[in-house]
Amino acid sequence: MKLNDAKNIMLGSKLVNRIYAKGEKVWERAGLSPDDWIYEIDNDEIRILGYKGSGTNITMPSTIEGCPVTIIGSGQSYSPITGIGNILELVIPDSVRTISNYAFYSQAGAINKIKRVTIGNGVQTIGASAFQNCYYLEYISIGNSVKEIGESAFYSAGSNSAIGNTVLILGENIEKISGWVFSHCYNIKNLILPDKLKQIAICAFEHCNNITEVVIPDSVESIGDYAFSACTEIKKLTLNNTITSINDAVFESCWSLKEVYFPPQVATIGKRAFSGSGLTTVYMSESCTYFYDANKTSDNSFPYGVNIIRY
Repeated sequence: MKLNDAKNIMLGSKLVNRIYAKGEKVWERAGLSPDDWIYEIDNDEIRILGYKGSGTNITMPSTIEGCPVTIIGSGQSYSPITGIGNILELVIPDSVRTISNYAFYSQAGAINKIKRVTIGNGVQTIGASAFQNCYYLEYISIGNSVKEIGESAFYSAGSNSAIGNTVLILGENIEKISGWVFSHCYNIKNLILPDKLKQIAICAFEHCNNITEVVIPDSVESIGDYAFSACTEIKKLTLNNTITSINDAVFESCWSLKEVYFPPQVATIGKRAFSGSGLTTVYMSESCTYFYDANKTSDNSFPYGVNIIRY
């Protein structure tokens, strides 16, 4: 039977007059668009692929035709779900487990206008570039089942926020913030890292120019290179009692940072770790080492003239 010949087929024990093929995109019949969503079915679960409605404040359905909505997006590179350009507020239900790579990616010529996104507590995975270039975001709430946020998931999100502030609420069970996740999110001001966070990867918060304070929870085991570089408004940094080394360029060009205390377990401080920062005074143990080369000052851990106080 060809897809175009199908009229009514069985979905489990339910007769539906839609055209389905397992694992294939739904081929919609004229006039039939429940809840205005374009989707596919695989193993009796729904994957959202597009929106056909005209609403601007949207709560995604948790079920469609009796099947749970569990995945958003195709996961294909640079292929966001369609028809979302005019949505201003979006609520993702608890039924969803996965927000796929590029699900809400905003590309040139198809800029989306989402200002607020609330991600349900059922979501476990936020894929790479899922909300990249959502420039108008001013509110991001991430549910408590998320453990890892994929690379560049919110890259540049909120950078054109009309109110000049992007509220970021991180789920309490996040363990890894991957590379470039919040890079260039210029309007995040208040950053509260969750207590179960273990890894902050390369460039995770670089160029978050309005963050004023960073407190690293004791759960964090590693901070990647450039993780907070060019966060020019950080004035207060509290390191945890777990980190044993500060990687290269982690806090490079943090202009407003004047003073840092390194806990006694910190053994090494990498090249350019605080280069170009506003540091005037640092406190470190007698055993802590840092990079210094009088002939190659651009690689030095600290800016010229910093007062190093040993304890």
